[in-house]
Amino acid sequence: MLTESVRAYLGQLTTLGVPPPFVILVAATGTKGAYISMRNQAVHGSSTIDHDPLILPEVIAEDESPDVPQLLKPVFDAIWNAGGYPRSPNYDEEGNWKPRSA
Repeated sequence: MLTESVRAYLGQLTTLGVPPPFVILVAATGTKGAYISMRNQAVHGSSTIDHDPLILPEVIAEDESPDVPQLLKPVFDAIWNAGGYPRSPNYDEEGNWKPRSA
């Protein structure tokens, strides 16, 4: 949902004639006590998030059509890190978007 929303927002900004760069900020509320989940199942080894709100790192889109999953890698890594993991498992070792099937 996040990648699709960012694509839609960037598309609307472009349609409105707003030039890049675009700063993207993501925050989540109600996160304290939440855990990483895939298809409503806790991921083995996850721990609960210990703070609320969860403020994630900003990312900057330098052009109108960035590779959104690649752009959001620091955000997804931070989400997984908040759940006790070093990084998102949805990227390969080179940092390419490779979503896991659950």
